[in-house]
Amino acid sequence: MNALGVKILDAMVATHPDADHIGGLDDVLKALDVKAVYAPKFSHTTETHKDFFTAMKNEGRTIKVVTKGVIISLMDELFEE
Repeated sequence: MNALGVKILDAMVATHPDADHIGGLDDVLKALDVKAVYAPKFSHTTETHKDFFTAMKNEGRTIKVVTKGVIISLMDELFEE
């Protein structure tokens, strides 16, 4: 994303806590200005999961909990701040 000049993400979606889905999101949170983070409720104790939540905390972000069928409106995110 850096090579493309991306500095802001309007939304990040963590679909579930498996490493192949949230692994690396901690680095994205550190590198970019992420406006909103969406994820279902999940609890795991893997290192990947801990890294993700530590990055969330360090970047002052909270998760907006979503469930199946929820529609995320980026217009709401763009005008929320």
